[in-house]
Amino acid sequence: MYFITRFECLLAILYLGMQAKTINLVSMILGHGEEDPSVLQNIPCYSTSAILVCMTLKICKISFMKIRTHYVLFPMLRIMNILFFYCISYLFPQFEGTVIQFVLTDCVGYALLLVMIYNGLYFIVEPDGPYGIGIKDIILKGKRNTPRILVYYPINKEEYNAKVENPSFTQELLVEGEDAIEGGSIGVAGLPGSSDAHPFLLSLFPSDPDKLKPVIEDLKYSRIRAILSSELHKDFRNGGKKLTPVIFSPGLAGSKNYYTTNCRYLASYGCIVFAISHTDGSCEFTCDYNQDPPKRVLYNHIDAKTNIDLAGRKYKDREEYFSLSVDNRTKDIETLYEYILECEFAKYLDPQKLVMYGHSLGAMTGIESCQTIKTLSGDLALKFCVAHDPYYMGKLSKIMKTDGYKVEQPLLLVTSETFKNSPIVKDYYDNNEITTKFVTNCKQGNDQVQDISWKNSGHMNQMDTSTSSPVIVRLLNFMGPINEAVPKAHELSKMVLKFLSEHRCLPVAVPSQHSNE
Repeated sequence: MYFITRFECLLAILYLGMQAKTINLVSMILGHGEEDPSVLQNIPCYSTSAILVCMTLKICKISFMKIRTHYVLFPMLRIMNILFFYCISYLFPQFEGTVIQFVLTDCVGYALLLVMIYNGLYFIVEPDGPYGIGIKDIILKGKRNTPRILVYYPINKEEYNAKVENPSFTQELLVEGEDAIEGGSIGVAGLPGSSDAHPFLLSLFPSDPDKLKPVIEDLKYSRIRAILSSELHKDFRNGGKKLTPVIFSPGLAGSKNYYTTNCRYLASYGCIVFAISHTDGSCEFTCDYNQDPPKRVLYNHIDAKTNIDLAGRKYKDREEYFSLSVDNRTKDIETLYEYILECEFAKYLDPQKLVMYGHSLGAMTGIESCQTIKTLSGDLALKFCVAHDPYYMGKLSKIMKTDGYKVEQPLLLVTSETFKNSPIVKDYYDNNEITTKFVTNCKQGNDQVQDISWKNSGHMNQMDTSTSSPVIVRLLNFMGPINEAVPKAHELSKMVLKFLSEHRCLPVAVPSQHSNE
């Protein structure tokens, strides 16, 4: 028996209520006067329509939550719905103001949304390495904090192919508690005026994890193309080869789930990748597992105008907020480093090849970690650094005012072509200027710095986002050209593989064509 939850009813009514206000505004613009009472009086019709649509989706085994996650499409969907609303009024005046008009409007809107989201399901970027990919979901009990990680590692390719090519294959992850919502892409960091929306939406979720499971199971982003808890490949298990350990730090409002292409690619070439969800509030959602029951740690948005975060703390400027975030994230990396040295995979990996890899704020976290995390003997613990589009805001003053803020390890710095034009960058600093200064710092006494300006690419080309909803990318045109989404994903991973191969970090050879791409 299919049913809709109280939460889904409430969310649907709120959502359709917003549509009523939107249509009323359009009516005013079209010259219907200051307000259109006929629209506002039909809010009950919107509510009925919302519930009917929810029931239809449930019968089709599609959760309203799945649609709800794609915030960025709502303005587009609203426009389409409004146009269709007035088309029905024009073509079928007998239905004007009736439940039929509202139901038809929303059914068409949701149908269009589903087509956009699920056109071709989504582009799967399959790594070309000699190994399959296994995965484990682990909670770290550190001295300071309890970050959650995904561990990607090489497994038997034949076993992997047999499972993932099976039409019934769906690797369900993140369904073991309320922290599972992390897989639902609920972060709204990039939306203007969203500073209070995120915790409000989270507060509506059912507190009982068992009630949350059906919601999570419907979310595409909770599925990763890897084999859960599979056996490590015999090449490493028998001691013939050593795994290359990689720590991956996600960007602002991201999590360990957002970079599966990057992590899977490296695992397919014999790396073991530890992707982390940070505990400082920069992750879209995680939990503090030091408490019983685990306490939710929400994304801690800072208001750009007031410099006040969601906890009510005021910062002197934006740089102070991000500097503290980078410092706290670095503590997470230190906790993870300590875990790597003692984990079940420790005897199979080579700590002398430990790679720090990050994107955006995660790249800045990696840059900071490479300078501060030390071994027991006092040496730098992280041996190589890969940084994609570092968000320099966290250490802006240090970079610009000193020559000593630099990475001494071999460094691959990849900057996407359009990142400098992002509002979170151009409104605060000149990305070209600070990149030049940082690279100049790093090259002092270090001839192993590769500074790559990645042409025809965007910030999101470095995440799963660009290939998970390709039609959305095409319509919004802010993540890079849609026809290049998959090639760009391959291109980026091959850049990283080429860099690691040149430094003899990989346990297997990289095909020669990678070096020419």
